[in-house]
Amino acid sequence: MSFHPPLPKLLAEKGVATMAVSATGYLKDPDLVTLRELIGEVVRELSIPAGGLVVGGISAGGTGAVRYSEYCISRHCDARSTPVAIFSVDAPLDFEGWWNRQTLNLRRANPNSSLEDSQGILDALRSAMGGSPNQVRQAYRNRSPFLASEKDGGNARLLKSIPIRLYTEPDVVWMIDNMGHDYYTMNAIDQGALILQLRSLGNTKAVLITTTGKGYRPPGTRNPHSWTIVDEPELAGWIAGSIPP
Repeated sequence: MSFHPPLPKLLAEKGVATMAVSATGYLKDPDLVTLRELIGEVVRELSIPAGGLVVGGISAGGTGAVRYSEYCISRHCDARSTPVAIFSVDAPLDFEGWWNRQTLNLRRANPNSSLEDSQGILDALRSAMGGSPNQVRQAYRNRSPFLASEKDGGNARLLKSIPIRLYTEPDVVWMIDNMGHDYYTMNAIDQGALILQLRSLGNTKAVLITTTGKGYRPPGTRNPHSWTIVDEPELAGWIAGSIPP
């Protein structure tokens, strides 16, 4: 479990400001426009120069961090609002794979496997994309942070030069025993696949960080899909080191 100071305090000690935004699905482009406007307001207010922004998050927040970075690299943001590094914690990153995982989970119908959540995810993807990956393939190509089924990883090609680290705790034994999930229905598969894709594209600063026995939620409940898998002091050092002096 994590007892050290939280990440914002650790970053403040290094002279780095932290901005937190409300969680959202980041499935639709207007989410990215809103995030760009919020970030733009903050960087202007604090007079943050170009090269001073690192983005990251857990779960849907991590999805948003990767999507936003690709959005900016596609020249939708000014220099000060464009990230220079990304971190993401156990996020769904391949929307086609995410759809398939939820479909498989519902077909298995294990009562311990959060079936209502799976149905909710499918409904959200169907609403945002206009259908399934088979029905509206181009929408998934355009909006998914990564597509393992595409030769270049889809939008992952945009991340071939940016430092990125992905965290996951793939405790498959615990997931089988407690959540009715295995590798086929865990987000861990996206983390490994994206790093492999980025390495094949020449990104030597793409790093996968896996942990064991660190995932807990208050008040000490075991769950690998948790922020506690992150070594916050180490991450704070990485973030500060990613920003030019």
